[in-house]
Amino acid sequence: MATNAQKTVALIINMAEKHRTTAIFGTDIVNAMTFRLLLLLLLLTSFCGFSPPPSATPPQATLSGHHKLIMTQAAPVSPAGGWRLVRTPGPQNSGDVVSIMHTADTITSDPEFAGLLIRCRSNARLQIGFITITPFHPRSHPKVAVTAGSATTRFQGDVLPPGSLIALPNEAEALARGPWLSAAQLTVDIDGDNVKIHGVTSLEGLPAAISQLQASCP
Repeated sequence: MATNAQKTVALIINMAEKHRTTAIFGTDIVNAMTFRLLLLLLLLTSFCGFSPPPSATPPQATLSGHHKLIMTQAAPVSPAGGWRLVRTPGPQNSGDVVSIMHTADTITSDPEFAGLLIRCRSNARLQIGFITITPFHPRSHPKVAVTAGSATTRFQGDVLPPGSLIALPNEAEALARGPWLSAAQLTVDIDGDNVKIHGVTSLEGLPAAISQLQASCP
């Protein structure tokens, strides 16, 4: 039986297919960016183990409930940089999970690439990850190449449930606190499960966004 997170991802993938033309051809960039932001927010709740209370409401209405809950907890961090600070309920009453995120550049990214996620961990540490529309197998370890400026770093990523978050190892935190702070954008190439995904996301405003994130970490 599918979990709530898997059902949520299935609904999101269906939404992604309906919006694929906009994302590829860029005929309506504003709508495409809004969709990707919404996608990031919805996926984020799945990663945190959040599920709505039992209800007889049809699936589409339940998804709309997700929209209302999440959007009230997302706020701009740096208007110039387009970062969002997001609080979502953690699994099993473990407290809020606090993250910052940035959507993909819709013109230069593959439609399967949603954006960059940085979230709080214990002991003031940060976790770096990338969100994809198409889930990877939970046991796979995609190869991830990240390029900021002229420097490219390669990692072996970990796929976190329900499969659409590719988490980088702990060493990636040093990049987010170092070279990425002065870079204009981040180029990402993910290779795994016979799937290759290319993405680009802006790093403008990252220093302020990380400062806001750390000030908000539980």
